[in-house]
Amino acid sequence: MHSAMKQTALSIHLLLAFAVIGNSCGFVPSKSVCGFSSRTAAFQDQRTTRMIHGSSKPHQHRAIETILYSVGKKVDLVFNPDKDLLTKAYRRGCYLFVSLAAILFLIPDRTATAQLATKFGGAAGYGMAGGLCHILAGANDHDRLGSDTYTRLNIGLLGFCALGIMFVPAEAGFFFKATPAIIMSLVLTIAQGYGILLSFLGWKRGVDPAGTVGLRQTPQNLVEELREGTKNTLRGLRVDNAKKALFYRNSVLLVAFGIFSSIMEGFFNYRYRDALQRSWFDVSLQGSAAARLFMIITMIYSLKDAAERDKLTGTTFIQLNLMVGLWALTVGIGQAIYPLGFALHRAVEMLTFSLLFFTKAMKSQVEKQKKSNPKKKLGESDEGLRP
Repeated sequence: MHSAMKQTALSIHLLLAFAVIGNSCGFVPSKSVCGFSSRTAAFQDQRTTRMIHGSSKPHQHRAIETILYSVGKKVDLVFNPDKDLLTKAYRRGCYLFVSLAAILFLIPDRTATAQLATKFGGAAGYGMAGGLCHILAGANDHDRLGSDTYTRLNIGLLGFCALGIMFVPAEAGFFFKATPAIIMSLVLTIAQGYGILLSFLGWKRGVDPAGTVGLRQTPQNLVEELREGTKNTLRGLRVDNAKKALFYRNSVLLVAFGIFSSIMEGFFNYRYRDALQRSWFDVSLQGSAAARLFMIITMIYSLKDAAERDKLTGTTFIQLNLMVGLWALTVGIGQAIYPLGFALHRAVEMLTFSLLFFTKAMKSQVEKQKKSNPKKKLGESDEGLRP
């Protein structure tokens, strides 16, 4: 009897502690999504109150525990990330990913092979993740996370971190010794976990700014968002504004082929690792590349969508053009300096790719300045323009 009472008291304390913690974190039980009426809830509250005041009958304890279990299954938690805290979190994510990019870029390359370009590309990938955090922080400040562009960028960051966290050590494996490689792998895993949580909260705030969707329903909505987003992306490959959007559509297809190639190469490296003399390090590099390209394809598709709407002069899209161009340039440099010296012909494809995106960014910037500062009429002075 006493043991049953102790178990009941422990259940009560855990339930109350969970409620207090949830309330302090912004998680609020929602009756609108609990699945039971207010009358039923009141009845269960009465049963729980009788239990709190104590009852010595074992069958009543079992019934009370059943009620608590059923209520726990039905009660959903509604949460809405705080705007200011989310902005600060994005800023910290920016600093974190950029710092990791610098470290990965500077670590020595123990392979001394063509994988140096992969190392450079991996470092640039974390730099792009930091850039996305910077863009998304600004979007959150202006309550723009709900637009298609920033929803897509949040999902791109989420995919980069969620896919990358499964492939360890990836770029950390370039260290000569095992100890720093293990430490760096742990740091990358923590950073990617932070990125998963950050992008998920940003996506949640964008699609549900009022915070009315419960925690149990949110993952289902995310899966639905990914499914519908994939369908819309495939439908959106058709080009209406060929002059501005065709380049981005072709770039999306090119990066998609790159994702497929990385996945297949990683699969064969793993499947035939003994015959090909491959290690998990080789497999993890291909998985990391696929995660990185997933993020890039969301960025380029956002540019394609903006080109269709003639919105490339926006600051976000100029930044995206620059980021993709910098990534391609970094990979091209890695290709050119292997094995020794510098040979441009080994990197002509990536350097051309980067040049095209830099050109798009400069053209958008010039067009933006023309719109903000229209040309004066010929022969008209500054004094003549004043009232």
